[in-house]
Amino acid sequence: MAREQKICYLSYHDSLTGLHNRRFYEENLSKLDIPENYPLTIVMSDINGLKLINDAFGHSAGDKLLISAAKIFSDYCRETDLIARIGGDEFIVAMPNTSGVEAEKIIDKINKEAKKITIESIELSISFGFETKNEVHENIQEIYRTAEDLMYRVKLIEIPSMRSGAIKTILNTLYEKDKSSEIHSRIVSQISEKIAVAYGMNRQEVAEVKTAGLLHDIGKIIIPIEIITKEGKLTSEEYNLIKGHPEIGFRILNSSHDMRNISTIVLGHHERWDGLGYPRGIKTDEIPIQSRIIAIADTFDAMTSERTYREVCTNKQALDEIIRCSGTQFDPKLVKVFADNFEKII
Repeated sequence: MAREQKICYLSYHDSLTGLHNRRFYEENLSKLDIPENYPLTIVMSDINGLKLINDAFGHSAGDKLLISAAKIFSDYCRETDLIARIGGDEFIVAMPNTSGVEAEKIIDKINKEAKKITIESIELSISFGFETKNEVHENIQEIYRTAEDLMYRVKLIEIPSMRSGAIKTILNTLYEKDKSSEIHSRIVSQISEKIAVAYGMNRQEVAEVKTAGLLHDIGKIIIPIEIITKEGKLTSEEYNLIKGHPEIGFRILNSSHDMRNISTIVLGHHERWDGLGYPRGIKTDEIPIQSRIIAIADTFDAMTSERTYREVCTNKQALDEIIRCSGTQFDPKLVKVFADNFEKII
């Protein structure tokens, strides 16, 4: 009997948040859509930046965000309201005997409470849209679609600032976790900028290289600090985790429209001229030139900085090694620019 009750419960509830699921909402909406319940307001909501948080901190962080959101909905909606999680980041509330003005007051309370919730230093952000059914002849599915459309319009306004704020937070969290990452990123950014100038890039291209240099390791946010700072050789499993950071960085940055170009540069900064790099194994001019510049700057700083897993090289030794790898690891044209302008760049 208990097993049957559990199966019945799970068939109508979301296992993560404990709220009702889409199936329950769809089967029970018609019971609410009766004249006695008018005005009936449908509220659509969407958690902003959930994918970004999953990519940066793992799905457990995203789950905490969803659970926190569900608790706020439960705390601030009434017992007569039907609350359901109907998608990965989407929640719906059907509010009987509730005007648009009353629904807006509840939404304001939820938003105020959401601002107090932070997961991995990122504030919980929820976009809302709502519409009210007042008359029998109005189609409840049209009411739902209008609420959804309004939510997406709000989301278009709210999410760019949320994402840019989240990217800054992720970067700061990485720097707090590993101070040497901040120093390394700033040096790579400076060297990359100088190589780009020496190569003759225009102001826009130079700015992109500089920004991508600063953000090139943002994907390391998901790697445990003990692996980043490990002394001695990494295991193959640890090395594979490290190798995933360009793709994680790409996904984090690609979530923001303003960062699309930067995300592609970050994705390619561990590719090699000969095609033996990662993550895609592309070669020569298939690799964005900005990524090829960062590859040189990144390697130079890694060789000349104190690292737990190797001895520090002098500037001259590091330059000689980069020249030796010209045409294999690095773009030969860029190596020549780096070597010819070495005193200006370093």
